[in-house]
Amino acid sequence: MIEMPILLLGLLTAGVPIVIHLLHRHRTTPIQWGAMMFLEESTIQQRRRRTIEEWLLLLLRIALLALLAFLLARPVLGAGHLNPFSSHATSDIAVLMDHSISSGLRGNGQTDFQKQTGLLRRLTTMLRPGDTLSVVLAAHRPVSLSQLPVSASDRAALRRDFIRPLSHEPPGLTGCSIPAAIAAARRMVDRGSNFQKVILVLSNQRAISWRVDHPALWSQALRRGPTGPGKMLVYDVPVRVTPTLSNLSVGSIHIQPALVGVGRPARLSVSIANSGPLPLTHVPIHFLVDGKMVTERIIADLAAGKSKTISFRYRFNNAGSHWLKVQADVHDALPADNNAIASVNVRKHLPVLLIDSQAVDTGRFRASRFLALAMQPFSSTLARKALIQPRVVSISSAQSLPLARYAVVVVNDPVGLPRRLLANLGDYARAGHGLWFILGPNTTPEFVDQALPAAGLSVATLGPLVHAASSPMLVIKRPGNSMVHILAALHRNMIVGVTLLKWWRLLPAGPLVKVLLATAGGDPIILEKSVGIEGGKVVMWSTPVDGSWNDWPTAAGSFVPLVDQSVCALALGGSQHTRRHFLNPGDSIVWTGPVKPTVQSAKIINPIGVAATLQPQITADGKYLMVYNHTQLPGLYQAVFKPAAIPQPVYYSVAIDPRELDPQLISKADLSWLTHQHFIQAVIKPAQIPGVLNSVLVGVDLWPWLALLVMAMLIGEVLLCRRLLASPLAALPQEVPHATL
Repeated sequence: MIEMPILLLGLLTAGVPIVIHLLHRHRTTPIQWGAMMFLEESTIQQRRRRTIEEWLLLLLRIALLALLAFLLARPVLGAGHLNPFSSHATSDIAVLMDHSISSGLRGNGQTDFQKQTGLLRRLTTMLRPGDTLSVVLAAHRPVSLSQLPVSASDRAALRRDFIRPLSHEPPGLTGCSIPAAIAAARRMVDRGSNFQKVILVLSNQRAISWRVDHPALWSQALRRGPTGPGKMLVYDVPVRVTPTLSNLSVGSIHIQPALVGVGRPARLSVSIANSGPLPLTHVPIHFLVDGKMVTERIIADLAAGKSKTISFRYRFNNAGSHWLKVQADVHDALPADNNAIASVNVRKHLPVLLIDSQAVDTGRFRASRFLALAMQPFSSTLARKALIQPRVVSISSAQSLPLARYAVVVVNDPVGLPRRLLANLGDYARAGHGLWFILGPNTTPEFVDQALPAAGLSVATLGPLVHAASSPMLVIKRPGNSMVHILAALHRNMIVGVTLLKWWRLLPAGPLVKVLLATAGGDPIILEKSVGIEGGKVVMWSTPVDGSWNDWPTAAGSFVPLVDQSVCALALGGSQHTRRHFLNPGDSIVWTGPVKPTVQSAKIINPIGVAATLQPQITADGKYLMVYNHTQLPGLYQAVFKPAAIPQPVYYSVAIDPRELDPQLISKADLSWLTHQHFIQAVIKPAQIPGVLNSVLVGVDLWPWLALLVMAMLIGEVLLCRRLLASPLAALPQEVPHATL
């Protein structure tokens, strides 16, 4: 059998010596010379011997080139009684072990991963002298336990590199890709010198790990390398324990409101599920903040296949970064999903800039008094401790203020704004901040239809002013939106009692504009639009907040919570986009901070305590930016800095990918497809492994023997050339005259 038949075209090079011989063939010319008769006999005898040697040299060179081409084509001697080497054929074997989070499932006193390790230990006793073994752990990134295949004869190396490390290796915490791990295993066996390559896949056959819906991954995993086609045999060996325990899982922690302030109540909810097969009773659920126990809930009974949602209420007394943990105290099938961790950034203050319609600071800012009061409805003593800290200024004063210092900017019913201030507002929103426009008696079409679009803040087109004879019903269009969610709480509309008599009719500027609140006739009252790529938002109200067109500020009790939630939602803006602390696996950790104090060093510490040193970079807008991308491991991450003056530690939490907890196994149809596509050879039981290793021998690679023969022929060619050069005739001219009498 020839492994690479295309290389047999190299046999054509065997004709090169013949061509060279024909091109350099010498012709002799007879010369009549009587004295030559005394030398003719001895010269003819030497030339005959030299001609024989030259023919031998030509044949040797032809055979050498032909043999070299045959060697490169990788000939294989088929197994059988005619093959004297078949009983000594050996293999390069790679064992792929499933190290995903599901490999920690327990049953009968052991986990899936421990059962795989036991099978690997037995496999090392089945190897023949000359076999090699490699082990690859299938995790988010495949990990090879050795740099090169380990010889089966080196028992000490097998124990050192494989058996001992795996006996102390805990189950994985990430997902895995079987085709990616097969690619890593293929690279390992390609480094071996044996002809036969075998990959054994030990897995619990979770469908999510096999990636059958990505054929390109499989094609790439088994692309043919130097070993050539037909020699890579992949076998699936299902290894999973029999479930004897139920599995309880703690879902992701949800925090409301999204922006948490000091002293403000926060509601935390989490789903607890029992995937079976047995019911669970009296399960303690612990709630911890920054590692300290806060409270406990008891789930009296949770049937198989059911779930319950548990809520906790908590007030944070300190600003900064905090982490939360919900832990189920239970002995079940999979400990890895018995807890959930979340992180939250608690704000002490939200500075809000409220730009009044007044052109200068003289006066009492009457148009904004209700709005400012709704942002801070406290006595003067408590106002300093309030989360929202509004500052009311005139249009002229706003032009000289650094907008980036404020979490939200509110523009309340201006006649118009200076071009420079409009440009600053546009940049402010695109940088990831929240911007709020309130229309009223001073609004003009030039401002809404021309000035705002020119600054990149187009939200709507201004229509006519609507005068209603009676107040219309207000309808919440997007009850899930954080700005109006509180108004739709408890499945009742809190703004039913509002009297609305005038408003501007607005036409949303494109499909990206969301209508949050509208009249029953469809006229938008509150519009929202995302701006830029940093998470900035622009909100527009079509009715004022001074009480002239409506009684919103004084009736129904909905105005204060609506203003409060609008400010908080707008303040999230870029923070929600670039400073998220609750991540999914693979999401980037992004930290930003002021340039002072100077960051001397920064580290990210992952859930298992490994620290990565990073150097934050200064961005074009004068801030530090640090990005960390290696977040595949679920759990708590910490960012720490030098000097200590920088607020720290900053916590980030990465949740378990719920898809990795899906118990769905790979189907028979998918396995049949993998076999039909020759991605795997067959599905076998662990007891069939010895028979497979003995039966897959299809022949012995002849290239080592042919290589030795090529070397011997090269030595012979050198010796023959040396002999010809040492011949007495070598000193004679190439064209020796042939004399005739």
